[in-house]
Amino acid sequence: MKHTMRDGKGYFVAPERIADFHKSMLFAFYGSNRRLSEKGQARLGTLMDALIDFWGRRIGIVTGGGSGVMEQANTLARERGILSGANFLDITDQSMTTEVDFCQVFQATCRHSRQKWFEIASFPIFNIGGLGSLEELGITLCNMKLSILDPVPVVLFDTEGGGRFWSGIESQIHEMVRQNRAPAWIQDNIVITDDPRVVTEVYRQRLQLF
Repeated sequence: MKHTMRDGKGYFVAPERIADFHKSMLFAFYGSNRRLSEKGQARLGTLMDALIDFWGRRIGIVTGGGSGVMEQANTLARERGILSGANFLDITDQSMTTEVDFCQVFQATCRHSRQKWFEIASFPIFNIGGLGSLEELGITLCNMKLSILDPVPVVLFDTEGGGRFWSGIESQIHEMVRQNRAPAWIQDNIVITDDPRVVTEVYRQRLQLF
């Protein structure tokens, strides 16, 4: 791989994908190191297909590079010919996926610094996850509040379906807004769904696209 810079962030990129790396719009895909069910993986693939249909093929994803949902997302991206990237965290409790076109590696003690490397992505999508995903969601929303990130739609995708996984987060944020502990516009930017069509329609409406 060759080293190159994008938005002030250094990445190692497969030589044949360097041009794509600099030209593609990226999505940050978050999720657990626990694997999705077959139905959940199919729903994740349908989401990627919807993003490709809506935005075109010059897109890509960047994950945490671990196993489980992250590995499944990276594999699905590679299968579809869109960019697959990872911000690896060098820890012992999960393996690293090899299904990547670009990557960077961070020591376990640098996970908060690593989060800045996700800023090369235009839009965040949170699949079902654990405590790490919850931390990353908090950092993303806080960075929007502090104007470090643009206030774009934050998709909480219920990848396994059923509609209940993110309900607690929704209630908590509504209560924070009610008590004036979070800006009201935060809840307007959060999209909770298990339907890929809702995701692309939100992009169309919120970004006022065609």
